[in-house]
Amino acid sequence: MSLVLGADLSMKRSALVLLDSSHMVRASETFPIAKGPKLNLRASGLFIRKLKAYNMANLVVIENNDHQVWYRPLMHSLLMACQLHNLPTLAATPSQIRKALLGKGNATKEQVRAWLESEHEIAFSDDEGMDLSDAAACAAYGIRSLK
Repeated sequence: MSLVLGADLSMKRSALVLLDSSHMVRASETFPIAKGPKLNLRASGLFIRKLKAYNMANLVVIENNDHQVWYRPLMHSLLMACQLHNLPTLAATPSQIRKALLGKGNATKEQVRAWLESEHEIAFSDDEGMDLSDAAACAAYGIRSLK
């Protein structure tokens, strides 16, 4: 059975969701990454510690918001942590993920959350900002790419 880790990165609240190939949520968590000096170093250390718990994943799918300057250090730090743990990665833009899952790249976050609930019975009780839903959508995208 394949396991895919979806990652939604944000300074305010990042999220990780581990789905198996039947779209069952195996683990999920959110955590902040505080702004400030040495962001790369702090983010790298955090991701290295977090990924120890997910080293059984067959793939890590990262929502790629590289066009946003604040995002680049987080993406770089997560990619380095994945390499350290020998985890294969796939980066996809939000519109690529939404197009693959819902058939339209301009679907809203609310539509993605509704799709996750209706198609796979994936729902999160504490999903402020829909970070967990975004991470779950990344993982669902990864499951499709493995097929």
